[in-house]
Amino acid sequence: MKRLCAVCLVSVVLAVGALLPGCRERYVEVSVEELEQRRPFRAVVERVYVENFSKSGVVVFIGLKTETGERICIGGVHAGDRLIGFARKLEKGKTYEFPTAWLDYLQKSGP
Repeated sequence: MKRLCAVCLVSVVLAVGALLPGCRERYVEVSVEELEQRRPFRAVVERVYVENFSKSGVVVFIGLKTETGERICIGGVHAGDRLIGFARKLEKGKTYEFPTAWLDYLQKSGP
């Protein structure tokens, strides 16, 4: 059982590293709490990654590019249901107003 957990953990790390090589390098990581406190800004969704690693949890990364050229990455490992739902709702290439889009989603999705 310990070996299986270790294999799952290694799989998650490798998958995230392989599929999202630029998130930490080219994007500024921002928590949803930090996002909620930011001044309103418009950003294009450059990438959305949602992967369920059944034993390890769900990984969510949302890559945004603001109108000023700043790249922001929202998400991480062990994502909650609300962040997962929000990520699945976003369309790659579409521009959204943040944090309004996130806050509206939270309000509509209920407690």
